[in-house]
Amino acid sequence: MKVHLTFYKSTGKFYSSTTYISQMALTDPLFEVWEEVDELRRTKDDRTGLSTGGTSFFCSVDVPEHPHAHPHLLLPLEDID
Repeated sequence: MKVHLTFYKSTGKFYSSTTYISQMALTDPLFEVWEEVDELRRTKDDRTGLSTGGTSFFCSVDVPEHPHAHPHLLLPLEDID
C-alpha cells in the first residue's frame, strides 16, 4: 500500500514530500505503519526521500488506501530548537 510522507521544519514550513510502497497488508493495524515510518527515519532509510532520514523534521504520515486511514504526525527524533 502507498504511504505518503510530508516533512515540515520546526518552524512549520513545508520541507519535502515523498511516497513509498509499504509491504504491510491493508489488514495490518495503522499504528504498525506509523512505527514502520518511524523506524525508516531512525535508520535513515532511502525510502524517506531524505539523506538524514528526516529525523529532525515533523513528519505527516498518510495511508489513504488503509480502511482506517487518517493522517498522523510524527515528532522530530532530535531536539527542537
